[in-house]
Amino acid sequence: MRVSGINYLGGTSETKGKIYPGQYFSGYICAEYALSRTWAICVESNYQIGGKGRFSRKRGPMIEVPSFSQISIAPEIQHTFTPNLGILMGAWVTVAGKNSAAFKDYFVSVLYAF
Repeated sequence: MRVSGINYLGGTSETKGKIYPGQYFSGYICAEYALSRTWAICVESNYQIGGKGRFSRKRGPMIEVPSFSQISIAPEIQHTFTPNLGILMGAWVTVAGKNSAAFKDYFVSVLYAF
């Protein structure tokens, strides 16, 4: 990935070069438990890990591309209106990580199967 100027990994207005990310793995697990015919509780989890990368500099300061890891979960509640229509509400949050941006967000999704 080519970068120039100030970017997510740092640098200055003089920075120009190419970033080569390290190896990457992501694992995803989810579970759902039906409380009734129309209500269910769910939890989703995601684990990501990336190895140290490198930066090929053309000009400007050197940029370090560190390894990273992150674990996030999303507890949710689901309501099914019809066999084809439902709604999913929950939050997605970071619970642990290293060299990654922590986040917290809420969501509502309408699910329709056809």
